[in-house]
Amino acid sequence: MKKILKLVPILLLVMDIIIIVGG
Repeated sequence: MKKILKLVPILLLVMDIIIIVGG
């Protein structure tokens, strides 16, 4: 569970970068 909670902010950051670069 702790691993997933740590990955969530990284996943959101990656998604933000993809949206900025792709958009």
